[in-house]
Formats: sequence, structure tokens, C-alpha cells
Amino acid sequence: MMIRSSYDAWLILKDHISYEQEEVWCLALNSISQVLGKRMIFRGTVDSCPLHARDLFRYLISVNSNQFIIAHSHPSQNPSPSSQDFELTNRVSLLAFLMEIHLIDHLILAPQSYFSFSESSLLKQVNDFEESLGGLVR
Repeated sequence: MMIRSSYDAWLILKDHISYEQEEVWCLALNSISQVLGKRMIFRGTVDSCPLHARDLFRYLISVNSNQFIIAHSHPSQNPSPSSQDFELTNRVSLLAFLMEIHLIDHLILAPQSYFSFSESSLLKQVNDFEESLGGLVR
């Protein structure tokens, strides 16, 4: 199965993810956006779900993924991002850049809709990291 859009990712995940408590899922992709695997990385509470990046990247490396999509549910069924969602996205984006595993999107899922950081042009790009790190990497 190939992922051509955020909508494709939502269709794959929407029936697997819990809307009773927050869950973080990962779609691991190969270089041509075929799904290598999907996995729930964390299950939290009704209003939070801490993500330890080491567990996310351990999974991505184990399936030899070079790009991925993360997604998490909002039990409120309102997919609007919170300030914590922006912080998570920026942290995972930076780590993905450093690990050279491309973050394609971060989705916030609700049963009938989703929010996409990529579609909303809110994912930091490689140029942003290279500039902010002042050439410390690469």
C-alpha cells in the first residue's frame, strides 16, 4: 500500500486508533512511500500521551524506514493542534532531521476528520534546521 496524501494515512489509521484515550501511531514508509509497517508507539490518558522519541526511532530503524508519518488521536474529537502538539512536532522533526529519516507528516486524528501539519505548511523543513543549527550538522 502506498501513501500519496495525508488522507491516505488517515484512512489507514482511523479505524485502528483509540478515541477513548490518546494514542500515538507511526506509519513507517520506504523511499517510494510504501507502508513498511504501522505500530502504536504509546497509549496515554484522556488528554495526554507522552512520546519518547527513542522508541519511535527504534521502531523506524528496525523496519529500515527512511520516512514516516506520526499520528495521534484527540479523544475530544476536535483535531485542532494544541501547543503541546506543536512542541512534539518540532522536536520529532528535528530528531528526524538528525537521524536522516524524513518526517512526512504529523496527523491529529478524530473519527470523522483529521488535521495535517504538512497540509497546513507547519512542518519545519530541512533548510530551517540547517539554518538554525548554523551548519553544525552535515
